[in-house]
Amino acid sequence: MTRVSVSLSLAACLFSGTAFAQTTPVVNVISIGREVIKEGRAAAHERVEADWARTERRIKSPAYYVALNSQSEPEVWFVSGYPSFKAIEENSSFMDKAP
Repeated sequence: MTRVSVSLSLAACLFSGTAFAQTTPVVNVISIGREVIKEGRAAAHERVEADWARTERRIKSPAYYVALNSQSEPEVWFVSGYPSFKAIEENSSFMDKAP
């Protein structure tokens, strides 16, 4: 019984991954940014990052990122994927022109 459910789960993941891969752009360049949070400033940092995410959504930024909070160190990693280095430059210029 357990083997059957694991096999079905694995098959579902493989097929959904194939469908997902067909609709998402290829990521050739990964950008990783690291921010160190000062001790006692985590709440303020979280508010600033929430405002930043709202601003990017409001201006319809073409880029997406994932924020990874460390549980052992006071730091956050921001990971973005781009199809090329030119796309990074285009996103940077877009953000520079945004109000």
